[in-house]
Amino acid sequence: MTLPLDLPAPAGLSDKEWAFLLYESFARGGDDEQIYYVTVPGDPWSKSRPRFARGKTYQPKDDLAAEQALKWRMRAAKARMFPGNVMLVCRFYRSNFQRIDADNLIKHVCDSGNGVLWADDSQVTLVLGEIQYDRENPRTVILVGNHASTLLRGTDEQRPCVHCGLLYTPHPGRGRDQQRFCSPRCSYDARTTVLSDIQCAQCGKTFRPTTKTQTLCSRACRADLLRAKRRAAAAPFSRCTECDKELKQRRGGRCRDCWRKNPRFYAEAGP
Repeated sequence: MTLPLDLPAPAGLSDKEWAFLLYESFARGGDDEQIYYVTVPGDPWSKSRPRFARGKTYQPKDDLAAEQALKWRMRAAKARMFPGNVMLVCRFYRSNFQRIDADNLIKHVCDSGNGVLWADDSQVTLVLGEIQYDRENPRTVILVGNHASTLLRGTDEQRPCVHCGLLYTPHPGRGRDQQRFCSPRCSYDARTTVLSDIQCAQCGKTFRPTTKTQTLCSRACRADLLRAKRRAAAAPFSRCTECDKELKQRRGGRCRDCWRKNPRFYAEAGP
């Protein structure tokens, strides 16, 4: 049964029935649906405004003590962390007619649920609160469940990376709907062509290069190649095979003068 929002609650409903009827109107449903219900005895606490001293903001000690007490109540009722969007239904029974704002009562519950029912109260995307009078039995009725909303929070807004498949939370901003990768590394890898394996020009080991111009597999091979080049550069120049004259290169052969005397030397010496 679903409770119409424009009609008052039927008389004779218990606190739990009232809370669950409201929850059914906005519940996300699904196989992973999670519901938490608890009744906390005592006068509901109203969160006070922040205080200022010496240019800093601080929270009163009685507010902190009340939040810690409600946290322990939630943990004692086997509270579990909600991963995504959350709906919060509260009914506050006061023992007197003191004028208390409903939003201050709800804010106390939201702050107390941080780290117990949700990672941050920004996950609460729907809040329903009501204040009633009960002199003999003041209490706070709390119902928390999954909420179906287009403004996703927590793990509900996570999506798989197009490249690696891991779940990630897109960064906030204008381009979050177009974000497809979990990190700049995955974005780079997805746009980079995978090269074929080649042999290192120095050691001959097979490896996969990261760029088209890479020919060495490691820094050690690069150091060995540079060392070999320096040794070759320090070697003495070659000498002419005919007149023993020093040449200006290290490839061997004849000097210019000997070549001019017999340019067909190698052709004649051949088979």
